[in-house]
Amino acid sequence: MNNIEIKIQQIISETFKKNQLLKYFNSMLYSQYFMPDINGYVIIYLNPPHLSGYNLDVDIDKFFGNIGKMSIFLATDIAPPSRQISVAEVSGNFGSIPYGTKENTTGQLNITYIDNARLEIYSAHKLWLDYIRDVTLGEITPDPCYIGKGGNVVGQELKDNWIYVDYMASAFVVKFRPSVISEPFVNNITLIAKITGIFPITEPTKEVIGRRDSNEITIVPYTYSISKLDEVVIPQTAVDKSNYQLLNEFLNLTTF
Repeated sequence: MNNIEIKIQQIISETFKKNQLLKYFNSMLYSQYFMPDINGYVIIYLNPPHLSGYNLDVDIDKFFGNIGKMSIFLATDIAPPSRQISVAEVSGNFGSIPYGTKENTTGQLNITYIDNARLEIYSAHKLWLDYIRDVTLGEITPDPCYIGKGGNVVGQELKDNWIYVDYMASAFVVKFRPSVISEPFVNNITLIAKITGIFPITEPTKEVIGRRDSNEITIVPYTYSISKLDEVVIPQTAVDKSNYQLLNEFLNLTTF
């Protein structure tokens, strides 16, 4: 603890020395774990899709890679999918007793972005939705590697019994604790979640058009379908963080 925290703890100990419950409450409230307003911050990183079937004049991978980088700054709010336990009951003479049966993940993710003057977030998602439509209609074909026939994508030669969809993306949600500049970056991560199988299912055209009678920041909310949610809480006391697979994935992202 720093000198300010030590002084606060001394004041609390003296003020509530006759009431241990209030002493404990206030000690925790002003500790490094529950200090009001500085419990840390969150970033959202969208790891973009491949869209392998497109053969356009622009570099799609580079364009979506830039969108992924921008998402760290432009993604302002997220409503992640939640884990739920399905419940069944066994009945007896004394009533019903509920018990858990299996774990499920809700199938939607919501992210709200601030878009820039060139509407790059909106343009990327429009291209993404157009690609899903074109693949569904059979107007374009993904790279053969996505259907188990080799292909031209380095490192993505897929096995015949695997299923990959090239328009699905992933996202990382990372929570940091309040940090000191001199501390290593990795030591400040307290929670990391990875959401896989992401693709957009809505297009917020109304929000992009906005109002005619005012100038507004363009806020675009997107709803995504998802396949899976993985998350891990990393205690500050963890000495070796190399065992946390999700953390290693995030730190070794090749998009940057």
